[in-house]
Amino acid sequence: MSYGLCASAVPLFFLISGFLYFKGCESQFGLKDYINKNKKRLRTLVLPYILWNIFTLLLFGAIQTLMPHMMSGKHALIADYSFRDWLMAFWNTGEGFPINGPMWFIRDLIVLSVLSILIYPLIRNKLIGLFIVILFFAFGIRGEYFILGAWLGVHGIDFVNHCKKIWIIAIIGYFVLVGINMALDDTIHNVIKSIHEFLGVIAITGLFGRIYERGEIGRNVLFLSGTTFFIYAFHQQPLLMMCKLWKKFMPSSDIFDITGYFLLPFVIIAISVLLYISMQRIAPKTLAVLTGGRG
Repeated sequence: MSYGLCASAVPLFFLISGFLYFKGCESQFGLKDYINKNKKRLRTLVLPYILWNIFTLLLFGAIQTLMPHMMSGKHALIADYSFRDWLMAFWNTGEGFPINGPMWFIRDLIVLSVLSILIYPLIRNKLIGLFIVILFFAFGIRGEYFILGAWLGVHGIDFVNHCKKIWIIAIIGYFVLVGINMALDDTIHNVIKSIHEFLGVIAITGLFGRIYERGEIGRNVLFLSGTTFFIYAFHQQPLLMMCKLWKKFMPSSDIFDITGYFLLPFVIIAISVLLYISMQRIAPKTLAVLTGGRG
């Protein structure tokens, strides 16, 4: 579930981010455009990234002091951090993640935004740009979905409309490859994984393109749209703590493990939404800073 069926989520986020970054740059992307776009991202990406990592550092320090049994032991004691440890907490504390693990996506997005002035010349020509995109995918160069989204944005290609035509075929292939992947060795596994991720991106985009045409479903959940970044930034450590408590107090059996796997994410989403709504009423300016003005 986590590494098979959910594998297309982050690639799709990168594709959307690349598309939105270069949307409106069909004719040009000069230094002024570069400065304006990245100036906006200081508020929407950089500031929330710094603040959420600081929050996680403080949370870790408090838990390590007051409830050390709730920690995994993977992180050094915050109280013993050197200056270098403090700096690396905002980049890589191990295995490629900052102290707030999910924030690696924002970190990479910040880097790609900085590099956008170099990306644009690569994709400015439609055919050459497509060749560059294919090279990124063929060699597994990190940021390939951002590059694809950028190419789509620069050339005004309606990716959603194309995906709507083939989403059913894509989703069938996606599920078939998820199953096949479980029985393959690492080399072929990585190739199939890349294909099934891409099919998942097509399937999800096409499916929600169809849903959007109907209108009602999207409008009915629109009130939740502002909460998504908050849930994303807040959820990891509270969810891990809930998992520990679940394992500690619930009987050790497959049925309880599976129940917790599906139940606890919904619990943390509910808690996050309630906290978000409370902050909207009590501290709206603080919330706006933490979410980069989203919502």
